[in-house]
Amino acid sequence: MTCTNLSWAASDISVAAIATGKLIVVGTTERPHMPVVLEDRFNTESDDAGKFQFEEVYHPARCIVGVVIDGRTFEAVVGNCGQQGPPGEPGTAKMTGTVTPQPTQIGPRGPVGLTGPPGPAGPPGPPGPVRQSALHNPPVAAGTAAKLPVVAVEKKPVPATAQVQAKRRLPPPPRPKPPKKPQAPQDDGFDPAAAPSAE
Repeated sequence: MTCTNLSWAASDISVAAIATGKLIVVGTTERPHMPVVLEDRFNTESDDAGKFQFEEVYHPARCIVGVVIDGRTFEAVVGNCGQQGPPGEPGTAKMTGTVTPQPTQIGPRGPVGLTGPPGPAGPPGPPGPVRQSALHNPPVAAGTAAKLPVVAVEKKPVPATAQVQAKRRLPPPPRPKPPKKPQAPQDDGFDPAAAPSAE
């Protein structure tokens, strides 16, 4: 009968380096399938053999990384890592130049384009209003005389006040002329008795 005794290594970080533009962290846990947290932002779990691995696009500012396994923190220095330096002093603002507006240039007028084809005919419009004469005078057939309609004119009585005003406006009748007086015969000195006889 054969007995197999499995022994697990202690939790630790075996590799911590920057390669191919990524942060690579490799390590082991005391037991398989244990959760591992890198830099309090990346999570993974160890496999059946208790191994874990991170490949993240991340650059630690101090070039030191830490992993938390079962409540304990393990740290390691990252290889091929350049530590980030202190922030530099702010630069001076450059003077901005003035923009000179350029005059707008208008080119010559181009040639007149070709006349396009006529558009499609529009729909017919609504019928126009019927004239009053057409209502009273229906159309007459060719060769027949048109008969004009007889329109009766209603005579309205003239009010008495209008008759009185019309009488007041009439001119007075002309006055009769006095008779002419007979005129006396004029004496021109001719005496028929003194006239010579024709014998």
